[in-house]
Order: sequence, then structure tokens, then C-alpha cells
Amino acid sequence: MDTTLKLPEKTASEQRLSKAYWNRNHFSANPEFYTIGYSGQTIQSFITTLQKAGVATLIDIRFTPVSRYKPDFSKTNLKNALESNGIIYTHRPDWGIPRDIRAYGIGKDTRNDIWRWYDSNVLPNIVSDNLNEFFNSLEHPVALMCVELDPTECHRHRVFLELERRGFGGRDL
Repeated sequence: MDTTLKLPEKTASEQRLSKAYWNRNHFSANPEFYTIGYSGQTIQSFITTLQKAGVATLIDIRFTPVSRYKPDFSKTNLKNALESNGIIYTHRPDWGIPRDIRAYGIGKDTRNDIWRWYDSNVLPNIVSDNLNEFFNSLEHPVALMCVELDPTECHRHRVFLELERRGFGGRDL
């Protein structure tokens, strides 16, 4: 029995175009944070991308840090691979989206219902309770990680936009 959620998804070429468009409009020459999706990457290409950007800490913002199709990106394997390459791993499930909420997007053309839930239920906690921790207790630069190649298909763009509204510059890797 297939238990994967069939969310609205752009084609691979649409995702690449959308990511490029996002980066043209949300690009800081001196970013205070990064975002990244591991879709389409090997663990080594992923780590190389982080290293080239000088990322010191990776914040995994998946609610459930497991990858059935890419076991290298499951929590323990990812943590071990990153730390053996000098990158700190931290998991923030409270910044993720639970499966039952992701289901809001099933059968719809967009993920807007998911984003509305995230903006109301998670984002306020990130910026009120954790913003000090985000900028003062982690080694920088940091990268927020989730799955999707296209940041607009992932909740990491919601955090990005809020940080941008507060005057912080970022870049999607």
C-alpha cells in the first residue's frame, strides 16, 4: 500500500525555473542565512554545496526527518555525514509540517492551504520564541533544510520570507 501524499507538484523543469526566479528576487550578496532542499542531490553534492557556501550549521526543518527514497538524508545518516565534514546538524521538528497538515494540499492546485496553516500556527513561534536562539546560539552561517528543490514548494520559503521582512538577507542554495 502506497502511503505517500500526492501533493500538487511542478515538473522538474518548472521547479528549476521557479528556483531560479526565487533566487533572482530573494538574493543577498552577504546572506545571514541560507535555505536548501536535497531533492535531486547526492549526499556528497549536498555537502559540497554547503561547504562552498561556508555553512557551519544545518537546521533540518522536516517534521519527520526520514527519507524512504534517499536514506542518506534520514536523520542519523545525515547527521553523521555532515558532522564528519565539519558541519553541525540540528533538527527542529517544531518548524516542520505534520503529515496530517500536508494532507491539506491533496487534490488541490497549490499548497496555499498548507502555507496559511504554517503562517498561523508555526511561523509566529519561530519568530517570537526562537529568533534569538536562531541568531545567537547557533554557529553561523546556518542553512534551513527540507526536501524540495524549489523553495516555493517548501515551507522553508515561509521562514525565509519572514526573516526577510525582519531585515535579514538570505539565499537558497
